[in-house]
Amino acid sequence: SLKVDLQRASHYQSITLPVTVEPGLYKIEGEVSVNGKHSHSFQQGFWGWDEALVRSASVIEVKGTRFLKNGKTLPVAGTTYMAGDVSRKFLWMPNPAVWDQDMGEMAASGLNMIRTGLWANHREAILDSGNPREDVLCALDAYVLTCLRNDLILTFNFYSFIPDNWPSEHPYLDARALTLQREYMLSLVRRYASIPSIMWDFINEPSVSNPEKLWKTRPLPGKLERKAFVEYLKRTHGDLETLRVRWNMTPEELCSWEQVELPVENDFAEPWAPGNPVINGGKAYDFMRYAQDLFASWVSGHMKVLREATTQLFCVGQDEGGVAGLRP
Repeated sequence: SLKVDLQRASHYQSITLPVTVEPGLYKIEGEVSVNGKHSHSFQQGFWGWDEALVRSASVIEVKGTRFLKNGKTLPVAGTTYMAGDVSRKFLWMPNPAVWDQDMGEMAASGLNMIRTGLWANHREAILDSGNPREDVLCALDAYVLTCLRNDLILTFNFYSFIPDNWPSEHPYLDARALTLQREYMLSLVRRYASIPSIMWDFINEPSVSNPEKLWKTRPLPGKLERKAFVEYLKRTHGDLETLRVRWNMTPEELCSWEQVELPVENDFAEPWAPGNPVINGGKAYDFMRYAQDLFASWVSGHMKVLREATTQLFCVGQDEGGVAGLRP
């Protein structure tokens, strides 16, 4: 046992524990007393890196439509989980003691997979160079080890809703954003590349849209979006005359590719609704198709690089709204 006296409630003090950290999970039980009277108790945990546990990780594969665990068919039963105490702040306020208790209960109930990741506040976890902070990586080390201890497959989401834009013009098109996104993802993949029970999810509920209009699939005004949209139209329609016919436009309205503009909000309106303005439904339809194509290209572009670092499985989320809600 260890007793520490603090003079002020706001006082922070580092405490050196009288233990030599060996591989494994450590749990600390504490009791706080104020003026000699019990105030509350708490439990905290930390890990000593356990290489033997890492080497014992189950091998997860896909064969056809089946997941395999160590060569045997695995009916997946899982849940999204960060932490039972601080939820999405689990990598900033880590507590392996809570994780281990929660994961133990999940495993005992028959669950075999956990889906987690960075849902928000990416810039609090990632440096300007694209690399995660070291304390965040250490917390994730502990999370990975806790999953292994409870024999739970781990699926980690790199992003949620939309990729990090960084200081750039477009999260899916700007080379600066793509480079830093790749640096971030590679830093995680390389760190855990040898653990075959970890899978990677590019993005939870993806949205190819103006970041200020998530889940609506709307253009992000700027040269990059317009250029990419025009290039998609050329590949899809071939020539300007075909595009004019399909968009129901005259040569005066569309006489060159330079006249092609991104759709505006009115173009996405329901054409049969009373009082709606004149719209270009063909342009809006093409933008929806373009957005799907752009997202697929974004995934495949990163996949080519990440695949060189690991043989682990990768997937990508689908928004619950589906295509009917104008979402990927």
